Amino acid sequence: MKKDNSILLDITNISWDQSKKDKEDLPEKLQLKWNDSKWTQDQISNCISEYYNVKIDSLSIRQLKGETDSG
Repeated sequence: MKKDNSILLDITNISWDQSKKDKEDLPEKLQLKWNDSKWTQDQISNCISEYYNVKIDSLSIRQLKGETDSG
C-alpha cells in the first residue's frame, strides 16, 4: 500500500500584489491540502498565485497535520 504524504497547510497573512479595490475578492487566509510532505514557501506561493491569477507579495505558512507511517 502506498504511503499518503499529504499534509494540511494553514496559509495566513496573504498580501496580494493588487490594488485595494481588487483585493476584496481575494482571501487573506486559507487552508491547503498539499500532496507532498516536502514543500517550500515559493512552491506554495506560486501555486496560490497561479490559482487566483494574482501575484503574492508575502504570506505565512504553518503545517497543521501530516500523515505519518505508523509501521
